[in-house]
Amino acid sequence: MTEDKDFTPEEWKGADWKSTFHERKMIFKIPVDNIPEEEIDEYIREITKKLKAVRDPELSSNIDNFWLPANSGTTGSFNAYFYQIEPKSYFWTDLNQLLLYLNGIRNSGNQWYENAWRAEVDFLLTGLKNTIKRGYKLKRVDDNYYDENIPYCFGSIDGMIINIESTADSFDNYNEFLKDFIKTIEYTLKLGYNLSNGLKMERKEVYKRIDGERDYQDKAWVARRTADGTPDEEKGVAEWITYIEHHLREAKNAVYYLDTNQALAEIRKVTALGVRAMEIHGCPERVILDVPKPSCGDGCECKK
Repeated sequence: MTEDKDFTPEEWKGADWKSTFHERKMIFKIPVDNIPEEEIDEYIREITKKLKAVRDPELSSNIDNFWLPANSGTTGSFNAYFYQIEPKSYFWTDLNQLLLYLNGIRNSGNQWYENAWRAEVDFLLTGLKNTIKRGYKLKRVDDNYYDENIPYCFGSIDGMIINIESTADSFDNYNEFLKDFIKTIEYTLKLGYNLSNGLKMERKEVYKRIDGERDYQDKAWVARRTADGTPDEEKGVAEWITYIEHHLREAKNAVYYLDTNQALAEIRKVTALGVRAMEIHGCPERVILDVPKPSCGDGCECKK
């Protein structure tokens, strides 16, 4: 999975290290009121390029920043042109993501410098602990993977944390520990294990909640129908999209305030509005094409 290459201090001699440890991300809102829709993407790219050229560490450390279009008519806190994501809230959802990060450490040479290495370890431990808080566990997700020659692997995220905390200083150097840690994660993946948080709710239960929202809409929207004098059946698709966009803005506002439950409640409303629109205007069927099964050759079992 990764190139097994040793990095020596000589390779990094005279080079300044830059830790990949990031405290926060920022989201910049770029006004696009008078920009034609087909030109917005190019406009965002041009503005982003100019902002990145500014010699300001808050702007130039843009690897973790988001650059999004915004209309000045947006209500509430979204009139601000940027806002910050909760500090140190990062986590991993896949061991392959973690491997990319670890190999980034190797390529940067941070394992050869005490202060840089300590920052990387702090980042790793915080990310793994956040991964547990998000409900992720190390689980067997693919029974087709198995290699009896693999000597060891990680059995839990807690085990990975303990490994970092207790054994990182027992190696001759941090590079040796990093190599071993990466190899153990690769072994873990080869045995079919990966991070998983499972499903929070079965699909039929989700549908039940959406039905409940639809029942609520039918009862609560009487005043709106009376106010504008337009029955639902006479409202075009564009008007339903306007309703949906309103609640999407509310969901984004909830995300800004780190209120995940309220954001999900708004998604429930959006989904139910989509159902109502399709009740009235119809719903095109999703056509699922038959995908040919892969074949390994003339003698393969999949051909029988």
